[in-house]
Amino acid sequence: MSSHAASGLDVEANDASFTAGGHNLSHNVSGNGNNVTMMNYYLHEPPTPDETLARSMINFFRRKSKSYRLSYDAALASRTLGTGQWLLHSSEYLSWKKGERVNLACCGIPGAGKTVMTAIIIEDLIHTFPLSPVLYIYNDSTSQKMQSRAIFIANMLSQVLHQYPHVSSSRKLRDLYDTYHNEQTDPPFEQCKEAFLAVMDVLLQPVFLVIDALDEYQIGNVSASIALVQDLETLDISLLITSRTVIPFSEDSYYILEIRASEHDVHATAARALERSAVGTLLRQRGLLDEMSTRIATQAAGIFLSSKLILSSIMTCDTIAAVKQLLSSSVTLDQIYQAIFTHIREQAPWVLPLIYFLLFSDQCTMHHTVMLQYLACEDWNLHKSDVTLCIDDYARSADTVLDACRGLVVLVQQCLPNEGKEFRFCRMFS
Repeated sequence: MSSHAASGLDVEANDASFTAGGHNLSHNVSGNGNNVTMMNYYLHEPPTPDETLARSMINFFRRKSKSYRLSYDAALASRTLGTGQWLLHSSEYLSWKKGERVNLACCGIPGAGKTVMTAIIIEDLIHTFPLSPVLYIYNDSTSQKMQSRAIFIANMLSQVLHQYPHVSSSRKLRDLYDTYHNEQTDPPFEQCKEAFLAVMDVLLQPVFLVIDALDEYQIGNVSASIALVQDLETLDISLLITSRTVIPFSEDSYYILEIRASEHDVHATAARALERSAVGTLLRQRGLLDEMSTRIATQAAGIFLSSKLILSSIMTCDTIAAVKQLLSSSVTLDQIYQAIFTHIREQAPWVLPLIYFLLFSDQCTMHHTVMLQYLACEDWNLHKSDVTLCIDDYARSADTVLDACRGLVVLVQQCLPNEGKEFRFCRMFS
């Protein structure tokens, strides 16, 4: 007896023994007639030799850099839905997308929201040009050792291979991989560049490259930033770069677009944050949520950092009167920071060692579990006589630590997924 149970799946009842292999799975309970054979026509095929080669190439070209996908996902996750539309509809951005000029310089003051806006741009390009490679690089002042022309273009090759595995057939790319994948030395920029241009010839599609925070590339070495931009301009791609400082594009090759936090975006972000808070419930009940969000947006003056710090202070208020008093006076960033640290010292002094560690550790990192144990040391030492308890019994959760830091600290994935997570200062200055 045989029946067709679903598309691509045959089910048969007969006298058969249990077997498994290939695309078939059969099971026979001897002597009872309850025998079932399932044939699945859609099981995943093993990777082809080209796919296996592409995966090896991806690992090789990314071995000295980081996965920028983590930075992209984190920035996009912090975005409030519907924000950033002013940039996507700006004449400069639309003209750049059409290819009227190859470069777009997006400059903005610290705290304007450039990193989140970079993620919004990447998402828009991916949706607008589904057949084109959209590549991106997130600079980070804490990852100086992973910043060089050669490392960046090698990572760009890995991104192209991830999106289009078939380009592994490019002769120049194969030669580059065969020459260096078993060597200790990294392939030089010029050879990577030749391979990249050869891959672009295979794709026959426009290529977009988005670079965030050029000002954090080899900090203090202006000539390195100039050389990087000049080299990238020779790749014949559409290039968008964000920075706090002037971007050294070639003359007449680019548009300039200033990035600022629009009042609409700050209002939307503030309203969303307030809606999730206890004091926000009081504001909503009194019909004051929109008014308070508007006042926050006005005080932010184009800087997302200001609104985030104001919101962090508002979250400590337990009455509407306290919120109104906070917003009635014009406060500076220094005053906001001072208020936050005063609150931390009074309400959660146990978290101060984490903040001090982040302030003075330079490029040192510490796994978040180790940091949680470190923060528990004082309580553990006070009760060492109780041998039934260990240090982990006194450790607080990561969420409790983040809440105590009042928005100053975030928990992020380290460069490689198997390295776990670590606490870092919030990237509100980017």
